[in-house]
Amino acid sequence: MVAELLRAGPTPRIDILAHGLRDEETAFRVEAAVIDALGLERLLNRVRGWRSIELGRMPLRQLVVYYDAEPVRVRHPAVLIRINQRYQHGMSDTALYEATRGVWRLSDERAKGARYALAIFEGVVREVYEIQAWHRAGSTKYETRGKDDLVDPERIEFTGSVAAGAIRGVYLDRSVEAYFRRGAQSPVVYVNC
Repeated sequence: MVAELLRAGPTPRIDILAHGLRDEETAFRVEAAVIDALGLERLLNRVRGWRSIELGRMPLRQLVVYYDAEPVRVRHPAVLIRINQRYQHGMSDTALYEATRGVWRLSDERAKGARYALAIFEGVVREVYEIQAWHRAGSTKYETRGKDDLVDPERIEFTGSVAAGAIRGVYLDRSVEAYFRRGAQSPVVYVNC
C-alpha cells in the first residue's frame, strides 16, 4: 500500500503524533485514538486500533452507560442476546437490529415464548426489539450482512421492530450482566419464557 502511494504522487509528509512514550500500551492507545478520530473509512487500516471497541472513541451517552449502567430486573418474556462480536460504537440502527436478530442456535419452543429481544453489549442493553415472528436462518432479507454467514438450517432469526417507548425506557442503557453466568459460552439467555 505504501509503495502504491509513493508511485501515485508526491512524497507523503510523515508526522510523528506522539513520541517519548513510556510503554507500548500508551503507543497503542495513541494509535487507536488517532484511527478513531480520523475514521477507519478514510485510512488504509483494515481494523480499528488496539482495544478501541472497549476503550476508544464513543458518544458521551454510551461512555456514561459503559461505566455506570444501573442493573435492571427483566420482567417481560425476553431473549437477551449478546452481540459483543458484531457490536460497534456508532453503528447504524439497521446494523444493530441485524446483528441482534440473527442468526442463533435457539430452541424453537423457548424462542417463541419471547416477546422481546434485548441487544446486549458488554452486559448493557443497547436496544429493545419487539419480536413479530421467528424464521429459519437466512430466509429473510438483510441489508448490512452478507448472506454467507446467515444460512444455517439449524439456526433461526427473528423479524420485528424497535419496542414501544415505555418498554425501551425500562431496559435501554441498563445492565443485565447478572443474567449471564461467568464463563457461559452461549450468547443467549431466556428470561420469563
